[in-house]
Amino acid sequence: LVNSTATNRSFFALVDETFWENVNLTSKEDLDYIQSLYDSEIYEEDREFQSFLDIINKKNLSRNTIIILTSDHGEEFMEHGGVDHGTTLYDEITHVPLIIRSPAIKGSIKTNYPAQGIDIMPTILAMLNIPSPKSAQGEDLIKAISDGLNKDAKIIYSSLPGKQVSIRVGRLKYIARVYDEGNKCYIIPDSAELYDLSNDKEKKNNMI
Repeated sequence: LVNSTATNRSFFALVDETFWENVNLTSKEDLDYIQSLYDSEIYEEDREFQSFLDIINKKNLSRNTIIILTSDHGEEFMEHGGVDHGTTLYDEITHVPLIIRSPAIKGSIKTNYPAQGIDIMPTILAMLNIPSPKSAQGEDLIKAISDGLNKDAKIIYSSLPGKQVSIRVGRLKYIARVYDEGNKCYIIPDSAELYDLSNDKEKKNNMI
């Protein structure tokens, strides 16, 4: 028997390794090329998403369809010494789009109220008039925004298990490396970073 999952992972790992061993990350030309590949992916996804919207509109489903566009992560291009994703929690990785179109939303709202992935489910349920389960950790974003909740009081937590955690409150963002031991996670003290995003958006001045 052939384990197809293992085979596919091995093939992907080989392709990935072959690609990156030919990339010089200190070369602006190579870095620009990598970014252009990423831009082409975004363009391709935009076209596919537009095709999906066209189908929704063609079938006259716009008035009773909730559409949400978001991403699970961004990408780093040497802003903090790395590329790709899965190793750090700087904003180039954690700051992603969240666009919601729903019959429950009147007009157009653009806000900088902070959101997390765990907020999406409670928001959808609220738009459908379905109570969120008690186990839900997120909040209804539409209600939070309409109620004028203080965006600087919300705590935003992100984690890369066994690698890094980040906590953002208002203008401050804390990042630290961690290690797992059993079912507990420990912060490595001398790895801590703290940034004031109001005047250091690129996170170059570690206040710690």
